[in-house]
Amino acid sequence: MGRSRAAYRITVRQLESMIRLSEALARLHCDDHIQPSYVREAFRLLRKSIIHVETEDVTFEEGDDGDDDGGGVGGTAASHDA
Repeated sequence: MGRSRAAYRITVRQLESMIRLSEALARLHCDDHIQPSYVREAFRLLRKSIIHVETEDVTFEEGDDGDDDGGGVGGTAASHDA
């Protein structure tokens, strides 16, 4: 084979989205069959739209947000467990 390819992690939900996008592109082109070009375009769209979290965890020290009461109603929480 001689070609190297990058490996991507993908969830079932993302795979289903790629299938639905490929089907939608086929309908857009009035095509009864999904062409490889539609799958490639669906993959490109998903790859650009998915946020990749490959950075270190972000931590906030108390007082960084300027909120003296530490949260509560209207306060913001620093959560990156998406």
